[in-house]
Amino acid sequence: MSVDPKVSHFGMYSGVTILTPNTKEASIGARIEIVDDATVRRAGSSLLRKLRCEAVLITRESTE
Repeated sequence: MSVDPKVSHFGMYSGVTILTPNTKEASIGARIEIVDDATVRRAGSSLLRKLRCEAVLITRESTE
């Protein structure tokens, strides 16, 4: 099962196959301020551990 989460329901997504939060949602869910590639990776790793999901895909807005 894949889920595009909403911040207020993050705890409900434990064990999903893939979670696809945007940067803001991932930052809030992981409680990590995302400011660069390193913090995106940290937030993703944190969400993987917290929610025991198989994958996390954090979508980021284009800078172009």
